[in-house]
Amino acid sequence: MDRRQLQRPSGAKIAQMAAAYQDGKSVYELAFMFDVHRTTVGVILRRHGVTAAKPAIHIAKLRKHLRLQQGCAESDH
Repeated sequence: MDRRQLQRPSGAKIAQMAAAYQDGKSVYELAFMFDVHRTTVGVILRRHGVTAAKPAIHIAKLRKHLRLQQGCAESDH
């Protein structure tokens, strides 16, 4: 597919994306919400001067955290 044929978020969607990111949503969450690739989210945010809202969480650490939470929830039953 030609890159020019891909849909790009409108100005309003970019403003929503920036606000959601600054409110704590991750790049991964925004990519899902706006149906774009996560690197596209990063590019858009950088182009519009949005600074990092929080340090990035490495995906392996996130998975470990989620497993621990699930383990605690299962042991509560």
